[in-house]
Amino acid sequence: MGLFKISNNGDDTNHVVAFELDTILSTEFNETDNNHVGIDINSLMSEKSSQAGWWDEKGQFKNLTLINRKPMQVWIDYDGRTHKIDVTMAPFNKDKPKKPLVSIVRDLSSVLLQDMFVGFSSATGTLKSENYILGWSFGWSGEAPPLDLWKLPKLPRFERKRTSDLFKIGILLISLFLIFSLIFLVCFIARRRRRSSII
Repeated sequence: MGLFKISNNGDDTNHVVAFELDTILSTEFNETDNNHVGIDINSLMSEKSSQAGWWDEKGQFKNLTLINRKPMQVWIDYDGRTHKIDVTMAPFNKDKPKKPLVSIVRDLSSVLLQDMFVGFSSATGTLKSENYILGWSFGWSGEAPPLDLWKLPKLPRFERKRTSDLFKIGILLISLFLIFSLIFLVCFIARRRRRSSII
């Protein structure tokens, strides 16, 4: 599961605030689809979630597919005075939208300890998935310093395996043909030697 074991999922002593970009539908956590963003507190069951996307300048919702090999940006803001948590996302080349994707009001003072870690976690279960963080910026009070997006590394190249099922079957059939041909040749030579030794 990545963050928690089944035994400690939902335990208030976890002291974990997580922001999930989820591409696998897990009905046991009341998820509605396999392309959503959620705010999780001490649990893998989101306090609130939304279909992945962003709000453009006209206030129109635009879908973002999390598994599409296109870089995107995510902003996470927490206001300690108002206790508001915002998660905002947009395509790589867009400015931060004014309207966040997911917002909740939750006092995190009982969740956050004096000393905490900031990090990333990923889990895929039986499916394979590759996730890349090309850059990140963290600010303790106030906004995090902006990133120069054009100085970030490029996504690694993705090359699909071109080995098709037909190719695999063809290799198998050719291998079997060669093995049987070799067996036939050995038997033919052995039989011929036997006949020549009898004469």
